[in-house]
Amino acid sequence: MAFPGNSTTRVRFGEFEIDLRTGEVLTNGRKTLLSEKPLQLLAALLEIPGEMVTREELKQRLWSSDTFVDFDLSLNKTVNRLREALGDSADQPRFVETFPKRGYRFIGPVDWNGRQSQELIATAIVAPSSRQKTGRILLFKRLVGILLALSAALVIAIVILKPGQYPSFPKIRQLTTNSSELPIRTAAISPDGKRLAFSDIKGLHIKDIETGENRDIPFPQTTASGRVDWQIMAWFPDGEGFLANIAPFEDVCLHCEHFSAWAVPANGGVPQRLREDANAESVSPDGSRIAFTADLGMPGGHEIWLTDSKGNSPTKVYKTNANDWVRYVKWSPDGKRLAYIRSDDQQEILESRELGSATPILILSASEAHGIHDYVWTPDGRIVYGTDAGSSYAHDCNYWEIRVNSETGKPTSTPKRVTNWAGFVMEWTSISSDAKHLAFVESVDRSAINLLALGPSGIRRDSARKLTLSESWNLPLGWTPDSRTLVFASSRDGIWGIYKQNVNDDSPSSLSVRLPDSPLAGAVTPDGKWVVYLQRRAGSNPQTMRLALSGGRPEPLDMQEEVLGIGCSRVQLPRCVVIGPGTDRGELVFFSFSPMNGHTDELVRFNLPTNREDWEWQLSPDGRQVALLVPSEGRIHLIALESHQRTEIPLNNFSSAYHLAWAADGKSLLLSNATRQGAALIRIDLRGITQTLLEQRGDLSVLALPSPDGRFLAVTKWTIASNVWMLENF
Repeated sequence: MAFPGNSTTRVRFGEFEIDLRTGEVLTNGRKTLLSEKPLQLLAALLEIPGEMVTREELKQRLWSSDTFVDFDLSLNKTVNRLREALGDSADQPRFVETFPKRGYRFIGPVDWNGRQSQELIATAIVAPSSRQKTGRILLFKRLVGILLALSAALVIAIVILKPGQYPSFPKIRQLTTNSSELPIRTAAISPDGKRLAFSDIKGLHIKDIETGENRDIPFPQTTASGRVDWQIMAWFPDGEGFLANIAPFEDVCLHCEHFSAWAVPANGGVPQRLREDANAESVSPDGSRIAFTADLGMPGGHEIWLTDSKGNSPTKVYKTNANDWVRYVKWSPDGKRLAYIRSDDQQEILESRELGSATPILILSASEAHGIHDYVWTPDGRIVYGTDAGSSYAHDCNYWEIRVNSETGKPTSTPKRVTNWAGFVMEWTSISSDAKHLAFVESVDRSAINLLALGPSGIRRDSARKLTLSESWNLPLGWTPDSRTLVFASSRDGIWGIYKQNVNDDSPSSLSVRLPDSPLAGAVTPDGKWVVYLQRRAGSNPQTMRLALSGGRPEPLDMQEEVLGIGCSRVQLPRCVVIGPGTDRGELVFFSFSPMNGHTDELVRFNLPTNREDWEWQLSPDGRQVALLVPSEGRIHLIALESHQRTEIPLNNFSSAYHLAWAADGKSLLLSNATRQGAALIRIDLRGITQTLLEQRGDLSVLALPSPDGRFLAVTKWTIASNVWMLENF
């Protein structure tokens, strides 16, 4: 990179001194590191301070032409990360100025080893002809540099490579083109790399990669009536079929804990059940054994079992302690070891153990495995794994690899990143037997808040209007008491913040930005002056926070109890209530809560009939009772906070319900339920009588939040766009 009049990589501006070679940032004696993309962006802007650098130039500068990335989203996130590191603002910039939809410019004096750049900036601003001349000279220098580099590379290639030898680079190819109304759920490539098994909400399918022909797999007879969510796990080595898991029939949920395992013939035969209440993980390289996890929960299983290829002769080979879980069990290439991700509440690691051995061998430590969500152990001895470097709902996923000795299980290299992608999630990774074709499901999920009007008979469909006009995650927290303004969290521009928006406005106003992650839950206080919410914290319990709706900084509240949820009422008995764990995992405790000082008083305790974690709760509008939803039990519990009286509402045929909310009048509840084609919004009164208000094709869930006056419904739709891609010559 060539900078104006400087021969050093160290630059000073404002209170910052930055080494553009190492990324070290000195601020008032404190040293930090600037990450790769923001550093590259800063270097590009500093090449011509005072000049606008177009978005297109920055895209080409920061990402190569073969990079698979959402450029606009990734560039926005990079700019925001640079501003965050510099304490800068888009509204009142000190260093990075925005030209909407065009580009960016570095403003302010720059010191290159004692030489100031004010004269360069002044010239750029007052003398357009000089600016154009400078731009042409810099462009000419860049072109000359590129040509010289290409010439050198060509000479090296001619000298080193023999005739017929050329470097091989992975080629990326899209295998499916489903819309967001029919997203791909899971997929696996066949051992010969010629077929793709994939699932969506319609069922199981096999695609001939060469011809593009799709063939449907027939449903087992017992699953024909309801929606079925299949998980494709692994092919048998002979390519005659594959393993798949399915949630209990008529019990589709976002976080299912119980599965049955099936063997699915690839020739069009009907799937055969192998095991109940077990999760099929992988098939041994010789096809003789199957690895399962059992004693299941949402994070995985407590046990690893082996059976023969028909699911018979089960043998337990490993059991974790009570706080640990295992998932993604994979065989080593020689079939003598099992690798798995082991996790607890705080961290996860990747380890393996030889069959019959009690000694695990560490492959990836907690720091190396941070964000891991998928991996394969390739036939040539590599473990290729995906990690997510983003916060929740804002993903920058990439593949890494580490070489492992199959015999000893010990790593023979350090982890190395092999892709440079951003803006999406990749999962359900599979690889062909020659390790040359790697397939994965690429997905981008979003949530948008829509505003609908409510009438006597339900939703007025002609009134629907999109409130949040951003391609991001948007999570409603609460309404102001006058029903005119919605408060919500959003990941717009790649950074989480809390916003408020009047129902008649097209854009929100910011209350607080640069949150460390998405809020877990929140509510507007009865007086309409504060929003209280739970903030995620890495490696710790969530922090209870409050933020003034007039603006300002979020303030932590000193809570004595661990808080799992928070809610506020509006009428009759205006108050806020929090929920926390009791003496064991099956007990929940409700407390009244002061948003001013965090003081709590116990109200009531409730013991779940079973030791479950898949529950939701909501405080009624009048503050007198709570509704507790336990989908797996098929009921809603109503608990009076003063008299402690309890009643139940049956959930007939709605065992996959979630996202509970009270109607504004407190006479019914709203919930989302999975359907065969997507998700539906259901109203259920206190007697258990239901009415479908809205059905959305392709959506994963529908969350509704009524306004206090009952006139509006803020409906958050969670959608996902996902398809299968393949890397060739991997």
